[in-house]
Amino acid sequence: MKKSLLKSTFITLLLSLCSPIAMAADFSADAFAEPDAVESEMNEVQIIVHGGNTVQVKNAEGQIIEVYSITGAQVMAVKVDSNSKVYEITTLQKGCYIVKVGKVTRKIFIKDY
Repeated sequence: MKKSLLKSTFITLLLSLCSPIAMAADFSADAFAEPDAVESEMNEVQIIVHGGNTVQVKNAEGQIIEVYSITGAQVMAVKVDSNSKVYEITTLQKGCYIVKVGKVTRKIFIKDY
């Protein structure tokens, strides 16, 4: 019962993160960041998407990058071995995925080219 409830909650969270409203909310929160918060973000983990299937992770040496499908299934997990690392995610089908490194989570969209 707990596992089923947890899975449905996780799927609801994933779907809300991939909605346009969630993207607008993420943007508006960053627009009003305090100067001290901006400075502390420089040392925090950063997940940057380049193109349709390349993910760059900064400030995450020694942590694990986890990629989840929209259904909540983990599709990739790799230990980050340097301060700035680029990952080509060519094995995944196009769609929405969740990337998690430590406490930082981002949604990404894999595109076909």
